[in-house]
Amino acid sequence: MSASAEEGPGETQPPAEAVAAPENRTARPRWRRRAFLGTAVLAGTAAAGLTWRSWEDRPQAGSTPSPQSSGGSQRTLGGKTTRGWVGVAFVAEGVARIRITDSEDQQIARSYAIDHDLSAMPAEISSTDRELSLRTDQLIVSIDKKSGAISARTGQDIPIVTEVGRGYAAVADGYRWQILLAEDETCHGLGQRAFPLSLRGRTLQVWNYDAGSYVPGADPLYLNVPFYLGHRPGLSYGIFWDCPARSRIELGSVQKDTLTFSAEHGPACLYLVSADTPQGVVERYSQLTGLMELPPIWALGYHQSRWSYRDASRFRQVAAELRTQGMPCDALHFDIDYMSSFRVFTWNRTRFPDLPALIADLTDQGFNTVAILNPGVMVDDRYSVFQAGTSRDVFLRDTSGRPIQGVTWAGTSQFPDFTDPAVRRWWSERVAEFVGSGFTGLWNDMNEPSIFDSPTKTLPDSVHHDWDGEGNTHVGGGHAVYGMQMARATREGLVTAHPERRPFVMTRAGYAGVQRYATTWNGDSRSSWEHLRMTVPQLCNLGISGIPFSGSDAGGFRGEPGAELYLRWMQLASMTPFFRTHSSRTSKERDPWSYGEPTTGRIRRVIERRYRLLPYLYTQLHRAATAGTPVVRPMFFEEPDDPAYQHIDDQFMLGDSLLIAPILKEGARARTVLLPRGGWYRFQTGAREPGGRTMTVEAGWDLPIFVREGAVVPLWPVRQSTSEPANRITLEVYAGSGTTYLYEDAGDGYEYKRGEFLLSTFSALTDGLGLDLSWRTEGVYVRPESDVEVRVHGLRNVPKDARCDDVPLSIRIEQDAVVLDTRQFRRLTVV
Repeated sequence: MSASAEEGPGETQPPAEAVAAPENRTARPRWRRRAFLGTAVLAGTAAAGLTWRSWEDRPQAGSTPSPQSSGGSQRTLGGKTTRGWVGVAFVAEGVARIRITDSEDQQIARSYAIDHDLSAMPAEISSTDRELSLRTDQLIVSIDKKSGAISARTGQDIPIVTEVGRGYAAVADGYRWQILLAEDETCHGLGQRAFPLSLRGRTLQVWNYDAGSYVPGADPLYLNVPFYLGHRPGLSYGIFWDCPARSRIELGSVQKDTLTFSAEHGPACLYLVSADTPQGVVERYSQLTGLMELPPIWALGYHQSRWSYRDASRFRQVAAELRTQGMPCDALHFDIDYMSSFRVFTWNRTRFPDLPALIADLTDQGFNTVAILNPGVMVDDRYSVFQAGTSRDVFLRDTSGRPIQGVTWAGTSQFPDFTDPAVRRWWSERVAEFVGSGFTGLWNDMNEPSIFDSPTKTLPDSVHHDWDGEGNTHVGGGHAVYGMQMARATREGLVTAHPERRPFVMTRAGYAGVQRYATTWNGDSRSSWEHLRMTVPQLCNLGISGIPFSGSDAGGFRGEPGAELYLRWMQLASMTPFFRTHSSRTSKERDPWSYGEPTTGRIRRVIERRYRLLPYLYTQLHRAATAGTPVVRPMFFEEPDDPAYQHIDDQFMLGDSLLIAPILKEGARARTVLLPRGGWYRFQTGAREPGGRTMTVEAGWDLPIFVREGAVVPLWPVRQSTSEPANRITLEVYAGSGTTYLYEDAGDGYEYKRGEFLLSTFSALTDGLGLDLSWRTEGVYVRPESDVEVRVHGLRNVPKDARCDDVPLSIRIEQDAVVLDTRQFRRLTVV
């Protein structure tokens, strides 16, 4: 749903000017303004120099000690320079924290991006006449003894960071940092962007913004993450500026060879991340800012939504038609028109006279229900939520201590301060009470926050936020974390209401670490082929930014996609973690059957394939939740040292084994695909294709999908929702040698954390003539389906013998695949 006036263009840019910090709001703890005074104050100091020593590294304010943290004395590097106090510490393998403050004693403000203790790790100190260095096997960070200039290189002595120009400089209350941008470096990450995969040559605003129905090239968008992945052949590295203040990053746009990060508020705290591969860099960054929680399996199913289905009878009609048409679906979404006058935590009792009964009926048919929540609370003394919020002092205030107000869908509204733990508890209590009606998921929208009558479309810069008792301004950080902390409080309310179920929360706005609380999508996209093409790099860069569970509105949110565009978008969306159709109320109603045959049948097959692939997708989400590995991955992750792969953003890897090459041009029935080295198979036919080349693929009306040789792809039978039991599992085996994994559990609840899961490791060895497949398992979960079908692709001859744990099996041939019916096994051989 649009966050601005319904037809707003969404291209207005936010202001770049900083506003002075406010005085304390009334009825809140005093807060210490953390002004960064910079080099001007230090110019007259005595001779500056760095020293090293072992000390107790202080955890970040408000952080929770990690059970893995050893504590105690750890070795760090710090000292006084002409730019202030510079401190360096290694806080994880391949991760260095760098801080620049006025003095050694100045504390860095609480970080909402990092929610665990970061004690320093042991590191080696070395010294030259000019600089001191802190080093590990993987990363070396050096500091100039006089100027404080920072440089870094890998353990193999490859330069990573070299300051250029003025390097670091204090600017008003903030800072600017400039480093060399190598000629062959591509630039990635930085949250949600409307650009190609490499962001080089652009100036980007680091600011969440209600972009409305934005066009390709609009900047900024709804969600920003100040994490940068730089990649060039032979080197990948990351920089995370843990800076929630309004910022800007120039990626060779002003000076071709210079990356410049400018923040309106400091002091500076950043993390340098190094690993052998770009995927390794992203995994380390994701573990730094927190891994996503494993979602319920139904969240990976198909979601049907609209702004808005008008009343209870229309929801019943849509649900019935989905089942009549045989369109698998797991969730129906309730946009703002279910509310009473758009007041949060209410529903319209004329159009939804018995909402709990409606939700119960939908639940019985296998549908989960997801309700939208906006942060603005309508100012109305007769409105119980506003009354309770006023009495609990939950709303943000201006510099004079008055509650700040702005116009939203509900009219004049006030806004909870989600950086106050008491306010988060208040909101979670309201959530828990509200979802007692039966909702199983919640959708946070308008939470940049977006305001209709503001020239900047959000709150004034000077609005005060509690910041867990430390205090901050809106421009200094409250804006960046607003949507993220709303999602946090929303998630806590769902957990309270349904402690036995995994919560599902969507959020439109967010900051680094938002993946701990919610999934996201690409906002109010337009129904155009340009927007469809942009979706691939958008999702790749979100995954690089540590947000692996994301998607788009199939067909585009605003506009009228033709049948071909809708089909192609559904094909792409079905191969992303979050899969939803959603459309504006100004568009015609868009359901999977809206275009009639043959489009309806083609879309049905798209959704059915998604449901068959759910065990594979669930396994990839498990890897994201345990290792921080992106689910949607750019092609250069496959061939990091081949420059030909660095700009490919019209195809992608879905997990470890599937290559997705969507049709992105109107009228196209074929496309070129670049296959990485090794063998590949067509998913639909099992035909083998040699890799390391570009080929033209005839697609017709289908979606080109390729499978890596040696992979085992698990499939379930088609079901109308994940609430139906699966009666078997199919293992699609593609001849070759390789190792793949399958993760299984109950699909909801938390028994998996107590060992009730099953992690399978498949090791395949084939030479094209025969197959030797081992199946090892870990965990105690017992899958409900006991029947296993094995389908082997790519054997050059019809096999003469097949055995499962030395027991002979009957063999049948179906469409050039060798098919075997069996149960779970330890070893299967086909000769």
